[in-house]
Formats: sequence, C-alpha cells, structure tokens
Amino acid sequence: MAQINVRIDEDVKSDAELLFSRLGMNMSTAITIFIHRALDCNGLPFPVQINDPFFSPRNQRRLERIKDDFDNGMRNYHPHELIGESARGKALA
Repeated sequence: MAQINVRIDEDVKSDAELLFSRLGMNMSTAITIFIHRALDCNGLPFPVQINDPFFSPRNQRRLERIKDDFDNGMRNYHPHELIGESARGKALA
C-alpha cells in the first residue's frame, strides 16, 4: 500500500468527511474510488466546468463570517470578487 498526503482547507475536509460518512465510507475509500474511476475513463470522472462560485458552501460560510464581524462592530473586512450583490439581488452597502 502507498500513502498520499494532501493539503486541503479544513472546512472542505470536514464537509467531505460528513458527505462520505453519510455514504458509508471514509475519506481514503472515497479518494480510492475517485482514482479508480479516473483510471477507468482515462481522465476525470466528471465534467470540469465553471459554475457560479458565489453560491458555493465555502463562499457562503465566508460571507456569514463577514456578516457576523460586521454585526459585531468589526467593519474592517476586505471585499473580494464574489461579493457584490446579495442572494436576493440587492446591492450590498
């Protein structure tokens, strides 16, 4: 057996572990399945495309942290390219 070490954001790792647990497997099994599927199809086993990252769970968590900071009087946040409009389409002030 070989071992692979991967660096990944802690929130992403936690979300993945929860998902894989619900599917009845651990991270190692999920990664092994991914690699086998990639080898079977001689490429990535899913389409690679650009989706709207604004609504990704990771960005939504970031926006919640910024909102919490703002609500608690810590207004020194740095906007990024995904922040511009709320989910309802109203411009953020």
